[in-house]
Amino acid sequence: MTFRLGGYGIDYNGDPEAYAREHVEFGYNAAYMPNIKLESREEIAALVKAFATADVVVAEGGAWKNLVAHDEATRTPYIS
Repeated sequence: MTFRLGGYGIDYNGDPEAYAREHVEFGYNAAYMPNIKLESREEIAALVKAFATADVVVAEGGAWKNLVAHDEATRTPYIS
């Protein structure tokens, strides 16, 4: 059985290769998906390619929804 290890502490600065490389240098082979809009298809594809090249997998991506907010826009799901 193979385990993947990832964690907090590596910030995404817009450079997919650097983000993947920093995970490897830290000893991680899993990463959180950075907060990128779904419309940013080219950036997402570049991250997927950089992760694959570095043998890093996406371990978690975020989706947040505030169910108790009074404001409709706030209650609408935000998917990163």
